Amino acid sequence: IAISEILEESSIPATDNVQGLTGSSTTDEISNARSDINLQIKHLQNAVSYFTTTHNSHSDSLDELINEADNMNIKLVPKDAKIRVVLDDNNIRPFIAAAIRECVTNTIKHASGTTVYVSATCTDSLCSVTITNDGKSPKDNITEGGGLTNLRNKIEQIGGTMTITSVPTFTLNITVPS
Repeated sequence: IAISEILEESSIPATDNVQGLTGSSTTDEISNARSDINLQIKHLQNAVSYFTTTHNSHSDSLDELINEADNMNIKLVPKDAKIRVVLDDNNIRPFIAAAIRECVTNTIKHASGTTVYVSATCTDSLCSVTITNDGKSPKDNITEGGGLTNLRNKIEQIGGTMTITSVPTFTLNITVPS
């Protein structure tokens, strides 16, 4: 089933009988709610379209990642020049870019932060990338949800490791074969 079909089925149809049963104010409220829901569906359709078309054609360069973060009012700060070299490696770039994107999103959703910091170190056989943010520290240990779990699965599939620490601040560390 296509995503667009799911989204179209999610629209709430207006009913002509509601006004006669409940009065005009309820009909207006339902109409307003329907408009709000349809607007949210349109935003979701745009996001799905972005990630299924435009996003897949990205080169995932550092400049693109910085621009994407900036579009979400997040400043992405490379702490060293090595991250640019890591993102030049076609074998690991999609995984590191996905980690950066996930951390930018989580900085907004969970930490109320405004800046994400990225650093990298590499040897002949491994690259390690560390991502932190300036948001509030987690109150408890981080429980991985969909995004972090998917990221961990991707990293482990290529022989890498992913660790998350939450004290004193959130830190995501990814080590992948280079």
